Amino acid sequence: MSERTTPIDKGSAPKGDKAARTTSPASYAAALAIPYFLVSWLYILVTTPMANAMARDQEHLAFIETMKGTAFIFLSAVFLFGLAWALFSRLKKKQRELDRTNTALIMAENRAIAGVFASSIAHDMNNIMMGLYNDVMDYSSQGGLTPEEQERANRLSFAAKEMMELARNLSQSGRSGTPGIPERVVVSESLGEIVAFARHHRSVRHCEIEEVISPSAAIDGIPVILRQIFLNLILNAAEATEGRGKIRITCNSDSGNSVLEVHDSGPGIPEEKRESIFNAFVTSKDRGSGLGLHSVKAGVELHGGEVTVGDSPLGGALFTVRIPSGSREFITSELKKLNLTAAG
Repeated sequence: MSERTTPIDKGSAPKGDKAARTTSPASYAAALAIPYFLVSWLYILVTTPMANAMARDQEHLAFIETMKGTAFIFLSAVFLFGLAWALFSRLKKKQRELDRTNTALIMAENRAIAGVFASSIAHDMNNIMMGLYNDVMDYSSQGGLTPEEQERANRLSFAAKEMMELARNLSQSGRSGTPGIPERVVVSESLGEIVAFARHHRSVRHCEIEEVISPSAAIDGIPVILRQIFLNLILNAAEATEGRGKIRITCNSDSGNSVLEVHDSGPGIPEEKRESIFNAFVTSKDRGSGLGLHSVKAGVELHGGEVTVGDSPLGGALFTVRIPSGSREFITSELKKLNLTAAG
């Protein structure tokens, strides 16, 4: 496995990082000693003439010096406490930053290792699915199939092609951080295929699905990721209705954005949970992985868009995806960022 390293521009390093690198134990010691010396010197310089002026005799001067020394010790203790508290607070903050950096490095290494294994598995999966796809196509070309058998063969070939596409993109992502090439996607066609495929899922099979898609609706994006966004939202809506509700899917343009809405007639999502549902491993389902909506959010943000959840006129949840038009440049920029951190 080879690793790509990115040169660091020393001239653009943040000032805080530079200070963190140059701070030494001597600097902390000086920060304590120098202020203490200055305060002590000023204290003696000011209070000694005052004590001599106030003393009536030698015994009275000794008493004043004792009180002055006691006051000096007390004030020194207060001063040192404040200075030490400030310095140790800074050290504690730096330690937290260091811990976060170490955690991020460990997570990055784990992701790199996972990417290598994912790429290897995706390669093998692609070979298996290619064999399955070829077998299905051979089976379909023999003829003599009933309409029902032909429909099943078409679904199998579609599923196999989708799996091969996902495997190729996963393999490519594991090598270079790039999940695909952005292109113009006609929503009515892509979404129509996904809806037809999703209708045979056990959670969707008995749902009523209404599609209101503008024929001209199109999105600049990565096809395989957009299809996964569509599929995850449809499956989420179906599961929310327990597989027997109503789902409405609309897509139109609004102020330069492509707006996709997925309504369902389920119980809806409480306001206090609407932000956390997009977090990884957060799920309200007994057998849910908590990754579906997290994947949706990640895919939408890769396209420079946003996904929100609200209330649907159907009585359940409304998921709204907004993707800006002409988002190819943004996607390309994001993919370049991914490339800089990828290991191959």
